[in-house]
Amino acid sequence: MSDRLTKLIFVCLAVTITGIYSAFLWPFLTDPATKTHHDFIIFATADLLIDQHGYSNVYDLDLQHEAQAVIAPDVAYNIGGRVLPFNHPPLLLPLFRLVITPDLFQSYQIWTLINAFLIAVCAWLSRKIIVLAGIAPRSTWYLIIPLVLIFPLQINLHQGQDIVFVLLGVLIFLLSLQTDNLFLGGLGLALTTVSPHLAVAFSVPWLFGQRKRLNAFYFWGGLFTVFSIWLVGIDGTLDYFDVLTGSATAEGGTFGVNKIRMYNFSALTLRFWRTMPSTILSALTWGGYIFSLAYLSWLHRKHQTANNQTLLSLMGHTVIISLFFAPHLHLHSLLPIWVSFLTCAIAIVQFEEKSVVNTGIGMLLASLIMTPIFVQTIPLRSVTGYVVIFATIYLSYRALQTGAAHKPAPKPVHTQA
Repeated sequence: MSDRLTKLIFVCLAVTITGIYSAFLWPFLTDPATKTHHDFIIFATADLLIDQHGYSNVYDLDLQHEAQAVIAPDVAYNIGGRVLPFNHPPLLLPLFRLVITPDLFQSYQIWTLINAFLIAVCAWLSRKIIVLAGIAPRSTWYLIIPLVLIFPLQINLHQGQDIVFVLLGVLIFLLSLQTDNLFLGGLGLALTTVSPHLAVAFSVPWLFGQRKRLNAFYFWGGLFTVFSIWLVGIDGTLDYFDVLTGSATAEGGTFGVNKIRMYNFSALTLRFWRTMPSTILSALTWGGYIFSLAYLSWLHRKHQTANNQTLLSLMGHTVIISLFFAPHLHLHSLLPIWVSFLTCAIAIVQFEEKSVVNTGIGMLLASLIMTPIFVQTIPLRSVTGYVVIFATIYLSYRALQTGAAHKPAPKPVHTQA
């Protein structure tokens, strides 16, 4: 296939995906009637509670229910005493205090702009990582554009979630693997505590590999923990753990949790056995999580003397395994798969000597085949998400094995673009 034709295919795919995303997202970004259709209302709930009762009561579920009855009285999960809880750590509460105004829809729009800015920062960091890996700067856009068009990002923007901070943190950590800036890496890992179960999965395996990379994480993580406890107090911290435990163990549609709509190991088993008893589902969920920690810890120990390039692939594989076995993972929380896409792409170009453009086309196709998830009426639409997840697990493992086989640091690759 000629170079010009591959570039044309790349452009056509990028334009098509952008058009699909725009058609889906535009109504939610422009129509105030959709203001209660987003997960963003949990942050508005927390903001209202802080106004009325202070930071220490932000995790009181009874007060959260009362607040959501005011903010979104017509939302289904307020029926029967249920609530979509604010179950995120206190760390970002001051930021949401600045963003949220009495106009919920305007606040959502502002938050979307902040998310877009953070994604631009993630794209900039990704470009630095790609260039440091030895790929010609003029070719990087063939990898950056597919990353920005990655499917879970659109769901994150639609829902108004904060998982982008986890992605930002992992990318900072990834950059630190190339530069050996351990202090910066610790800050990156600490940012992932926005999603505690992912932070544990991303950090614990390094105890069995290059544990020096966790020293700064202890500092930053401790700083964030002290700040959070100071913010909500001891009682608020205990309430937070109650809400976190309740969300992690909730079944059906309670607590805003619908496990069968997730994209992880427990949801996959539930799709095959829909009447599975909750005790078995809980055992599988936490058993899978513990298994992933053990497997990744073994893998990190095996590669504890790896070079920086191999460490990139190791982190990419760590991310996708952690996501799949996470106890709680809705589609927007799949956003850190960006990191696995990035490290796989680098390995494919560097070690398998594939074209940057063809690699970018493969990434675009991965997002394109996930777009049927937008349409509720399409049968088996969730299958495409699992296809991408399993393909990424395979490719990330292959990238790790290929990278480990190349002992010397790879030479810069100036692939024709």
